[in-house]
Amino acid sequence: MQQIPHDTSAFTEGLELAGGVLYEGTGLEGASTIRAVDPGTGTVPPAGEAANELFGEGITVVGATIWQLTYRQGIAIQRDRDTFAELRRASFTGEGLGLCHDAANRLVMSDGTDRLPFRDPQTFQQDRRDPRDLGWPSGSPSSTELECAQGAVFANVWRNRDDRAHRPGQRKRDRRCRSCRAAARRPARRRWTCSTVSPPCREPMSSL
Repeated sequence: MQQIPHDTSAFTEGLELAGGVLYEGTGLEGASTIRAVDPGTGTVPPAGEAANELFGEGITVVGATIWQLTYRQGIAIQRDRDTFAELRRASFTGEGLGLCHDAANRLVMSDGTDRLPFRDPQTFQQDRRDPRDLGWPSGSPSSTELECAQGAVFANVWRNRDDRAHRPGQRKRDRRCRSCRAAARRPARRRWTCSTVSPPCREPMSSL
């Protein structure tokens, strides 16, 4: 574990480590940026920022590009990974909060609801052919930051001490839930939720 200096004026919304570079997306209207941070020192190279007139939110790296969400403007921005130049914009409904790129080459997005829809990593269109989007029990607090890792989606719960682990696409129900139990066996007192997409399996995990 290491601590590095961080720009105290940066309102961090998205964070992803890829290829030895720490990419950071910041928020606030009129002050949003996307930047490349040196993970060893915390410094931001002079060319590592791109001003954004929108309220920036979650980011994720997809090959040579980065997708950046906006909060309530319904716009996702695809940028060049090296220069942060804007390549294209795509529209979506709802809020834009967290975003990650999973091992199945799909984007997973949190949009202010209890669902986590899949999106195409090239066009950003929602995959409506597959209704098995990830989600939590109806009425659950919305998720914000997302991380795709080891076949699971880890979600931070807004204004809550809970985290959630979601492992889609595995076939054996008992094996899926054991995977989430393993993720929940941590010293911190947190509640994890395991829910899967085929067939549904939602099992609250108390502090273990």
